[in-house]
Amino acid sequence: MMRVMPGWKKFLVGAIGLLFLLFAGAAAAFILLTHRVEGETFDSSGVPIHYTIEGEGKPVVLLHGFAVNTDLNWRIEGVNKALGSFLLHQCGN
Repeated sequence: MMRVMPGWKKFLVGAIGLLFLLFAGAAAAFILLTHRVEGETFDSSGVPIHYTIEGEGKPVVLLHGFAVNTDLNWRIEGVNKALGSFLLHQCGN
């Protein structure tokens, strides 16, 4: 004979499962967004600016977009491998 779970228990199991998925997604997003490849820094009027030089070919300066970093914008896409890239992390992001 198959036992049927009461409605409140189904809700509780579903809510716990949803919270777990939300937490796992937030943790993965945090790791992805805060990952930073080792590079160099230079001082710009007292503000350290992070940069990396990668790839082959003619040099191209790549700037990331709003609310992201260089790793998220260029390294995942593989753009920096095809070009001689100077990847610059902008202040304030």
